[in-house]
Amino acid sequence: MLTWLCLLTCISSLLLSLRVCRYFGERALLNDEPRAATVTAIKKTTLFHIGRLAFEEVLGPLQLIIDQDRKHREARVSTGSGLDSTNLFWDADVLPPTLRHGDFSSVCHISSNEVSVLSVVQHRVSGNVYTLRRISKEKLDEMAQVDQAVRERFILTDLSAPCQFIPNVVATMKDENSIMLLFAGRLAVEFHTLLEQPLSEDQAKFYAASVGCALSFLHQEQVMYRGVAPEFLSLDETGQLKLHDFRVSKSLKESSEGKGFTLCGTPEYLAPELVLQTGHSYPVDFWAVGILVYEMLCGSTPFGDASGGVSDASEKGIYERICNHKQVRRASGASGREWAREWARVGESGRVGTSMVEGVATG
Repeated sequence: MLTWLCLLTCISSLLLSLRVCRYFGERALLNDEPRAATVTAIKKTTLFHIGRLAFEEVLGPLQLIIDQDRKHREARVSTGSGLDSTNLFWDADVLPPTLRHGDFSSVCHISSNEVSVLSVVQHRVSGNVYTLRRISKEKLDEMAQVDQAVRERFILTDLSAPCQFIPNVVATMKDENSIMLLFAGRLAVEFHTLLEQPLSEDQAKFYAASVGCALSFLHQEQVMYRGVAPEFLSLDETGQLKLHDFRVSKSLKESSEGKGFTLCGTPEYLAPELVLQTGHSYPVDFWAVGILVYEMLCGSTPFGDASGGVSDASEKGIYERICNHKQVRRASGASGREWAREWARVGESGRVGTSMVEGVATG
């Protein structure tokens, strides 16, 4: 459930409820007009104050930021299928404003997929190390994934607060051939490299709990992740698990139905309601955690092809087994098997984690 820390009122009317990392009083940064509302803390709260001069010295004029945000929202509304990737709304929103791709040197390659390359880079002047995801415009067009890239960018930059399980976006950049996401910190390795051998139950529970915490945060942000699978997860240099790939994620903030209907994600990790395309919501993420637990414990997924691979020809069989809940493999260990089953229940309301998002607005 969301924790509301402050109430913003005018006379006797409630104007707004604020939670962690939200702000108020921004009109004072535009002019000298005093705030006409009263702020009441409903529990012990720490407030940080910043004056107009200090704000503009660090971030620039607020009016410019407001104009850029308006441009973002207008672009979001106008973005549609068939968008030319060379005209992607992908402004260089960077801190500091002079930061450019040429300011970085490559340190090492982490991984790559059909449209992007993930690598560690270093700022040539400061020496700070970051993680850079470079996405090919040409590949986006070829694979009709332009809309996915736009959604991913807006989801990552629209989060209301930092989350320790999601890399913080420092900058978005672009050049003639690519669009780029620059993340704080250093991702070290993709999670699937840990699964060459089965993990212990304690290890599996640790990583599953990390994913669960990240999903809880995203669901409070009204975002379905839909990407829980080893290839969508990474570990940073401290061993902390991170959700770094949001290509198939969906924000429900502007959804009138509060559901998604698109078949997307890793086939072996899809929940029955996602496969059937009857409408799905946050519980599909918890189902996928259960499948992840199975794979961590026995080295393969429970509904995968009996040959151990996933080909186009075998996806139909995978979907049939998922919908019929017919497993081809079972995890070893009674407690681990039961724990995985609690996440991957056929009934959406019975899945572990579902109660954590009860009451989250989706309209």
